[in-house]
Amino acid sequence: MSEIADKSRERRKNLGLSQEGLAERLHVSRQTISSWENGKSAIKLENAKPLSDELKIPLDEF
Repeated sequence: MSEIADKSRERRKNLGLSQEGLAERLHVSRQTISSWENGKSAIKLENAKPLSDELKIPLDEF
């Protein structure tokens, strides 16, 4: 698994967000969040900034 996938999962959990809750905020499916966190798919450019904002992870770490 990638470092960013691990960091994203950990940060989401620390913020008390479920995959479903984060998915709703980002207007993507829960499966998309799962794929990102499991390293099965890359985060698309248009989702990187909103994800960065929600998880409070600097964009340059994605």
